[in-house]
Amino acid sequence: EGVWRTENYETKQPELIVKVWSMHDTLFGMVTGFISNEILNDPVCRNCPDSLNNAPLEGMKILWGLTKGENGWKKGKMIDISDGKVYKCELQLNEKGELEVFSYSNRIFKVGRTYVWQRVR
Repeated sequence: EGVWRTENYETKQPELIVKVWSMHDTLFGMVTGFISNEILNDPVCRNCPDSLNNAPLEGMKILWGLTKGENGWKKGKMIDISDGKVYKCELQLNEKGELEVFSYSNRIFKVGRTYVWQRVR
């Protein structure tokens, strides 16, 4: 839980500020601010599906449904604002206190991306 700075997976540049909280043993994450100039100039989700297409990023839930597991939070979903796709995800703190967000699409073979978020507060 807390406030985290995300990074763009390809460029590794800071991108968003996300507030992460739990309610009823479920973890959520919502965009509360922007760091990337590209997003500041156009703060909507251009690639998001359905009702989220062109929706404002500020206030958008990008993590939801995560439940506490043995080594972190599991079985949740996240939306990647870069491609607008919804992925399964897992979160855990690493030894440096950073939040590792692992996103994947396949149930059987967990092949995906790990994003590293830095704590803001």
